[in-house]
Amino acid sequence: MVNTAPAVRRVLAVPALLAVFVFAGSPALAQMAGGEARVTAVEHQTAGDRILVVVHFDRPVRFVEGTAIDPYRIFFDLQATRPAESLAAKTAVGDPILRDIRVAQYQPGITRVVLDMGQAAPYLATFLADPPRLMVEISRTSGSAQTRLAAPPAPTSPASPDHPKAANPVAAPTAMASSTVARAQAANTIASADSKLSSRFGAGANGDFGALMKAAQRGEAKAQFQIGGLYMTGHGVTSDPAVAAAWYKAAAQQGLAIAASNLGVLYAEGLGVPQSDAEAANWFRKAADAGDAGGENNLGSMYLAGRGVAASDSLGAKWIVAAAEQGAPEAQYALGTLYANGRGVARDDEQAVKWLKAAAAQGYAPAQLLMGKLYAAGAGVPRDPVEAYCWFALAAASGDKEAAAAMNTLTPRLTSRQLVEAQQRALSIAKPRP
Repeated sequence: MVNTAPAVRRVLAVPALLAVFVFAGSPALAQMAGGEARVTAVEHQTAGDRILVVVHFDRPVRFVEGTAIDPYRIFFDLQATRPAESLAAKTAVGDPILRDIRVAQYQPGITRVVLDMGQAAPYLATFLADPPRLMVEISRTSGSAQTRLAAPPAPTSPASPDHPKAANPVAAPTAMASSTVARAQAANTIASADSKLSSRFGAGANGDFGALMKAAQRGEAKAQFQIGGLYMTGHGVTSDPAVAAAWYKAAAQQGLAIAASNLGVLYAEGLGVPQSDAEAANWFRKAADAGDAGGENNLGSMYLAGRGVAASDSLGAKWIVAAAEQGAPEAQYALGTLYANGRGVARDDEQAVKWLKAAAAQGYAPAQLLMGKLYAAGAGVPRDPVEAYCWFALAAASGDKEAAAAMNTLTPRLTSRQLVEAQQRALSIAKPRP
């Protein structure tokens, strides 16, 4: 059997405000996702320099992670779940690092697991598939503290597992630049050719690897594409871009557009094949002509950069528009930058914000960071520090260090109520990251 659903892992020296994850399981597992999952058990054990907390489920779940201070605690909001009736509401651990574990129905459809900490500590959160469980490994060794503030969750009733106090900044950050300077900085962040190649490596595959390989060898294009994805990402096999390229090519030659787009990325980046912009553009065009959004975005990017084709802003914009209208977030972000700069299209701030926000709402971190900058500066949108903090928080949850720093810079300008509002906005927008 081939496991094509890797564990979702996140290492935080000091936990960030917000991190949104989803377990990307197989289609068979996805079919089980109807209705609420159950939180069946919570276990803990102490061994040497670590404490391990394991939360068990009856199916994969999406979760939102965050922290609050005074007192310091880590919480996990488990989406579309309910705790089993036999689950204890509070478990005393009695360790100087981890004091208690609390579990309760925080809101309808959301179970909150709270780790009451004696002090901040580095930890690793991992979601494993079989059986479904969230593993939180807390280190007893001191980690380097980061000046990152965790805004409190929304105020709750006493019956809730958490009733946080107002948060204070961990350190005194530098004051935000003046509005005029910030506007200039925001404008400068919208690069004139901010368009990136997109790929869809590692497509899910179920069942026996041997059966999948036989189907690929029989000439079934989708099986060939899936085998290419496995070799590209090393899921169940040894990663080998050259073998991946061969299978992508076999599928692409049969007209499978997504395989052609992925093969073009390999040529553009020189992965498993000799680097060739001309070959990349050739395969991107085949995918784009077949209506594949990734191929359209990638071909547009090549025209904008003049790679493998004669540079053309108008043709670049044409293909980027086609991909953006199909919902490709990389293309939506690129189209926003084109409208902001009047490149290949007429300059239009309203359209720029529309497409940037569309990409940001899909969880595309570069667009989220840029939306935060625009709202912080009032560039193209009304100045709104709460909305800015919301978008910075979402980008920071994807690991964007610039966004995390911007959060700290903005924090002292917001009240506790505004911080709560910003987090609630972020939670309402947050998209799971596959």
